[in-house]
Amino acid sequence: MASFRVTRYPFPDDAFRWQVMGLVMASLVGTFVWDRVCTALFAPRIFRAQLQSAAALSLSDLTPMLISVGKVVAVLAILGSGNILLIIGAVWGYRKWKANQAAAEAAALGED
Repeated sequence: MASFRVTRYPFPDDAFRWQVMGLVMASLVGTFVWDRVCTALFAPRIFRAQLQSAAALSLSDLTPMLISVGKVVAVLAILGSGNILLIIGAVWGYRKWKANQAAAEAAALGED
C-alpha cells in the first residue's frame, strides 16, 4: 500500500490566493460551457430538451436546493466560528424546530 504525505503550504499573499481561486472558477465554468457546446454539436435533440427543461424552471423548483445550500452555509459558519455554545444552541434549536414540525404534522393528520 502506498504511503504518502500531503503537506499544505500557505499562499504567499492574498493576490496569489485570489488568482488561484479565479483560475479554479474559470476552469469550472469553462468545463460546463464546453460540455454544453459538445452536447449541442453531437446531441442536438438532448440539448433542445435541456433548454426546454431550463425554460420551464420556476423559483419553486429551485427552493429545495436553495434551502439545502442555506443549511450547508449555516452549518459551515457555525462550525467555522469555533464557538461551542453557538454549536450547542444550534443543535438545540434544530431539535426543537424538528419536534414542532412533527407535532404540527401529527395534528394535521389527526384533523383529517
